[in-house]
Amino acid sequence: MNKISCLNISKTFVVEGNNIKVLEDINLTIEKGDLVAISGQSGAGKSTLLHIIASLDEASSGNILYDKNPKEGHSNLALSNIRLNNFGFVYQFHHLLEDLTVLENIMIPLQIAGSKNLNNALNIIDEVGLSSRINHLPWKLSGGEKQRVAIARAMINNPDFIFLDEPTGNLDDKNAIIIQNLLLDISKRNNIALVTATHDNKFIKSFDKIYYLKDFNLVEA
Repeated sequence: MNKISCLNISKTFVVEGNNIKVLEDINLTIEKGDLVAISGQSGAGKSTLLHIIASLDEASSGNILYDKNPKEGHSNLALSNIRLNNFGFVYQFHHLLEDLTVLENIMIPLQIAGSKNLNNALNIIDEVGLSSRINHLPWKLSGGEKQRVAIARAMINNPDFIFLDEPTGNLDDKNAIIIQNLLLDISKRNNIALVTATHDNKFIKSFDKIYYLKDFNLVEA
């Protein structure tokens, strides 16, 4: 996949019978290799927009195109395969399975895809600097190391786009910088687009396309 296009995306939640508008007529194009940052106040809709783009949530109106193909034209199975094979996800909290080792956590998407490419997993573990932790359980890892495991897991199926929801939000400054540099290096070397929703102004400065979500709309910085 080379491009994602958002066309007039709007989102309204219904809460106790009341319509709560979050997004209105959002237009955005993301191409492979792009660095796209979406900032804004808490509750502005950053994560909601990220989830809609990545087909984790539905827009109330508007269209998402994957390359030139409307999202609505895909079956649920096809969308699931796109998320598995074309997208990677990294969140503020790593969501590792505590009873699985580093290697086993990273291998989960491969197993879902029916692959046993151990060499690819080992290469990615080396790329994120965790070769010495390969058989460790998550409770033995630091916060920064856990996030590196999450990044490796996001990379394991060679995605075209990685979606980052506050990826440094739970880290101290030192580990935040390590994770930022790792993500940017991975993007550059593998031509992977990074799409992040974040409050981290230091991280945002490294991105090519910076947007601010305000009054339901995206404003280019």
